[in-house]
Amino acid sequence: MVNVLSKYNVIMASEKTITVNDFNLFYDLMKSTVKIVEAAKFQVSENGLAIYGARKPYARCELTTNAISSDEDVEFSIADLQMFVKVLSTIKEVHDNDYSDFKFTVENEKVCFKSKKFKSKFQTQKESIIEKWLATKVQTKLNPVFEFTTTPELIRRIRNHQFIFTDVSSMRIYLETKEDMENNVLFATVGNKQTSLNNEVTMKFGLVTYGALKDRSLILDVDRLNLLDAVQTNDIKVSLMDANVLVSDVTVKGKNDTFFNVKLYTSILKA
Repeated sequence: MVNVLSKYNVIMASEKTITVNDFNLFYDLMKSTVKIVEAAKFQVSENGLAIYGARKPYARCELTTNAISSDEDVEFSIADLQMFVKVLSTIKEVHDNDYSDFKFTVENEKVCFKSKKFKSKFQTQKESIIEKWLATKVQTKLNPVFEFTTTPELIRRIRNHQFIFTDVSSMRIYLETKEDMENNVLFATVGNKQTSLNNEVTMKFGLVTYGALKDRSLILDVDRLNLLDAVQTNDIKVSLMDANVLVSDVTVKGKNDTFFNVKLYTSILKA
């Protein structure tokens, strides 16, 4: 009998509670996260959640929020974020903004969601299994030399012109100011300047808010372009740094002083 109780106590001790301060905001962050990485390591503390991810070899992200927190440090890894987000979507639909009896725990290598309306266990994974998607906080000091704002609508308009290419992998987006076009506007030219035989279209991409491109080339492919649209917000601020990288930094506010922040580092293609 003593051995059975001892084993039972060990199992119960492995349960760790995640406090949900704003479920809807947490869900929105996860919808953005899955657009950047396919798997993630969750680091939860009393200050909130931190995720440091990599979409190798061209992007890294730092995601933080106080939408969830924990009195004790909790770490777990999710290998299939797409599936995880679908479970969160069901929770959001079932609870209809009432999470009064909703519980979020980490138990014996599983993430558990419990309420009177819904129960689910979601398997976590060893960190080594998702290693290629992991990164650390960026420590390199980066200084902005050029800044602009854009919107999801403008990004989608550019993306919707993939039809001018039969091979989308060869499509390039050249971001540049144009002396013969509107002032203080950043334009995107969809094409490929390595050959004169490709189709090409140029249209507005955003507004210049600081600095000048001068002799800097700002070239993206479709994958890099899509990352700029990972967070649904009306105002996307992007900085070109003194290194060969773009940094977008978006903060979204929730209820009762909750927030999430997504900082995305994206490398630029060479000319």
